Amino acid sequence: MDILNIPKGNGKWYKGQHEPIITKEVFEKIREKISSECDYRSNNKEFAFTNLFTCGLCNSGISAREKIKKLKNGKPLSYIYYGCTKSKDKNCKNGYVREDLIIKQLIEIVDKVRIDEKMISDKLKLEINRFNSFYRLIYKDDNKDKKEINIKDYVKHVLVNGSVDEKREIVRCFSGGKIVLENKILSYQQYDYVR
Repeated sequence: MDILNIPKGNGKWYKGQHEPIITKEVFEKIREKISSECDYRSNNKEFAFTNLFTCGLCNSGISAREKIKKLKNGKPLSYIYYGCTKSKDKNCKNGYVREDLIIKQLIEIVDKVRIDEKMISDKLKLEINRFNSFYRLIYKDDNKDKKEINIKDYVKHVLVNGSVDEKREIVRCFSGGKIVLENKILSYQQYDYVR
């Protein structure tokens, strides 16, 4: 029987008088099995779309968590899921949806939203110019005329290939409405302006 410090940190130690329900070996095997099957980590991790969407069922915010599953070959496979924070309704039934599906849905939404080009940072504008310069160099395009930049195509590119910060910054450029997650489906709801 283990000796326990109850309450913890008080300096009083007691020897347990009850018989354990399971053996220590069974307990350790179960703990090992649980930790090998999946691992949820969200502490100190930045996610691209947290605090940018609203729950369509209870109007709470949307948060993210990372699930790491160990495959049979021992390699970890990471998934990021987004779901309701349940801050306004502890019983909200809005489920979680994987980040790759969020990105696909955002790409569909891009054509429906107004992009506030003024909000796109100088860094992103610089990246567009850098790409165009690289393109002209590779394809020997000496046409120095300013080419039309399709901002919406660039936004889609960043959503797929950008860093966490770039994705977050791009979604903040969606103006005139809010993005709502309801039953694993994203939608864009325009604000009703009162004049």
